[in-house]
Amino acid sequence: MGPLVVDHTDLWLGPHNGPRMVTYAPADEESRKRLEKLHAIAKGRGFEFSGGSSKPN
Repeated sequence: MGPLVVDHTDLWLGPHNGPRMVTYAPADEESRKRLEKLHAIAKGRGFEFSGGSSKPN
């Protein structure tokens, strides 16, 4: 695949070191293409993913 450059966001759901949700989004077009390729490979091997579209709105 090559290197992936991503932006991440943390949503803390509790105090201090409590539960959190982390999201990752491709930071550039090349990383988006690589993530789509990785997703297609994983899907072909029977992995299931939940979530939104891989393309930005």
